[in-house]
Amino acid sequence: MNDYTHETPGLPSIQIRLWPAVVLALVHVSALTYALFFGHTLMQFMIGGILIPLLVLIGMMIWWMLCRKVPIKQRFAGVALVILALAWIIFTHPLTNGGFPFLIVVLPIMTIGTVTVLIATLRQPWPRRRTALAALVVGAAVLLTAIRVDGSHGNEMPVMAWRWTPTSEELTIVSLSTEQRTNKTATVAAQPGPG
Repeated sequence: MNDYTHETPGLPSIQIRLWPAVVLALVHVSALTYALFFGHTLMQFMIGGILIPLLVLIGMMIWWMLCRKVPIKQRFAGVALVILALAWIIFTHPLTNGGFPFLIVVLPIMTIGTVTVLIATLRQPWPRRRTALAALVVGAAVLLTAIRVDGSHGNEMPVMAWRWTPTSEELTIVSLSTEQRTNKTATVAAQPGPG
């Protein structure tokens, strides 16, 4: 995980120091593991599942901005792309409807996913690595936009469904209207009586 330089004729050589990003990703994995499997209170879940991952994301942005071998325009473009993707995801998942716990799904994609892409493309020329990183961020934003958050469980894990599937409220309304139609059956006496 030391500095790595890949020389390809005609393509720029970019040297990125990966070990700080790997350390940050490991911190994220550790915090998330603690929150999901060992945290017993809502505060522990929030700290391990959301607060520490947010700090890791900020740390990853600082690390990216300090990668001096990457052109400055690309560094700013990378940070801007991540911020825009996060803003879009938050805009399409209102925090009042359980969107805040959805960050436990979003943040690992942005941090652990970034490190995974950088390691998987280690021997690729820089333009391909840069494109893979941009594809990760844009692809995550598109995929996560297709998911709807219907609230959260008691442990604050988000209840998720595809946007095109009916909500629980819609299913309840259909169920009640079907039940009311079946209960409206009138009974008529076999023999007419007085009145």
